Amino acid sequence: MLGAFAVDALDPMQAREVRAHLRDCATHAAEASELRAVTAGLADTVEPLTPPASLRSRVIAAVAVADQRGTPGTGAARRVRWRGQAWTWAAAAAAVAIVGLVAWNVVLLTRSSGESLEGLARRAQIVSTLQPQGAPGGGVVLYFPDDRKAIVLGNGIRELDAAVSTYQLWEIAGDTPRSIGVMQADPDGRAVAVVPFEGGAGHTLAITVEPPGGSVQPTTAPVFVTKI
Repeated sequence: MLGAFAVDALDPMQAREVRAHLRDCATHAAEASELRAVTAGLADTVEPLTPPASLRSRVIAAVAVADQRGTPGTGAARRVRWRGQAWTWAAAAAAVAIVGLVAWNVVLLTRSSGESLEGLARRAQIVSTLQPQGAPGGGVVLYFPDDRKAIVLGNGIRELDAAVSTYQLWEIAGDTPRSIGVMQADPDGRAVAVVPFEGGAGHTLAITVEPPGGSVQPTTAPVFVTKI
């Protein structure tokens, strides 16, 4: 639960359990500190978005409706709040899972380096989105130019039968593809991989579907591509 703990997404009971464990476990306390540093830095790697003008009125209207449903503390009001919270938590859980995976992979990416993880996270760049080529879903690529590595994050992509096929990632310079790794999507369509990537003008990151373990050369057309 450290990834969710790092972005304050656990319910109060789970958060208390994690904090109690961290008081007695130096290893996980250090990892939690690293993850919090990464998630704090990730906020600076994306361009800020201006909320729609309708957001304020929608929030005010939602609060007004909630106030009319019952006095806080009554059984009916608690049930209404619980249903609302359940939907909110379910929606947040998807985002939390993605952020947690990214943060954890950044930790693994730099575990052996001397640089602070917060410093690395601030150097990361979301350089492009994964463009689907007739396949469902998409994703983003975070590129660390100084480390020549990238984090590929898929979202809403098709889960594959691991016994039959895998997603294989390629760096293409000119017309020459180079295999840089494989990954699988979970049942919710999320996938993440930390891969070596040299970068440079005109380099393409492409994802194909290949047999288990990958292929020496691509055997299918790309399902996702992006320019780095």
